[in-house]
Amino acid sequence: MKISVLIALMVSLVLVFSDDALTGQAASVRITMTVLPQFSDLHRFVVELYDEEGRLVERSEPALPPSRIVVHSADGRRMGIDLPAVALAAPTTIRIYLKGTVVKREIIERADIDGRSKGLSPIPGLDAVEYIATRDLETQPSICLCFPSDLEPTVVDSLGIFRLDESGMGWVRLPDCRSDLAECAISAQVEGFGVFRVMAKAATDLKGLAVFPNPFVPNMAMGGTLRFANLTPEATVRIYDITGQMVWTKHIKDSGGIALWHGLNDAGQSVASGIYLFVVTGPRGDEATGKITLIR
Repeated sequence: MKISVLIALMVSLVLVFSDDALTGQAASVRITMTVLPQFSDLHRFVVELYDEEGRLVERSEPALPPSRIVVHSADGRRMGIDLPAVALAAPTTIRIYLKGTVVKREIIERADIDGRSKGLSPIPGLDAVEYIATRDLETQPSICLCFPSDLEPTVVDSLGIFRLDESGMGWVRLPDCRSDLAECAISAQVEGFGVFRVMAKAATDLKGLAVFPNPFVPNMAMGGTLRFANLTPEATVRIYDITGQMVWTKHIKDSGGIALWHGLNDAGQSVASGIYLFVVTGPRGDEATGKITLIR
């Protein structure tokens, strides 16, 4: 192991006094060198990100605590870790696996089913991730996971980081989750590593439905889409023209409470500018209605 050293040179002069010294002869000099180890390399840590196939995607530069390291997936997702000021016993690698390691995926799938039955809603495109450290950490780090920048603020408010409880096969929300709208990230302190994912508390009714942007200008809207947010985990969205002719219908399930309309009819053709009516129906028959102004 390469260990850098800091050499402290301590010089002590020992004068050997003698009759000769007193008569002008040179005094003897004794030099003492003390070599002190520099432990910075021992304290370094790196973060590695692996894709769902187990291939290394990114490896960070070594860092010393306290530090935040963020790594990026091929499709732009971000995740990372904050290590507080702590002396690591040895160089440490923290590995992050998208969708978790293969041995955990069946457990994750069962936990997802259980979570949906309890009103939890996974965010589309954000899979579970697994954190593994090569050595135990004598500290409580914080993990950081991103969420899509186009999430409606009320959805962001309901987000949390959940940890997989393998004994109970379920998801447990971490306390004190902190969302950062500017960074589109949510973080939480963890007592140990494992499998985590970002989820929202699903809406139980359609009272908080948000439809935006409205007026809807496809060429100017983010992703060219109109968004129905804060939907119940299962819902049906129907859009009608002003004559009452149904233009588009979409049934969603476990979509994170979001449905997208690209301004097309069910045949995939662009619809004309005008006023459109929407009807959203929840699983218990409750409805929300309104108008959309589409401008080409």
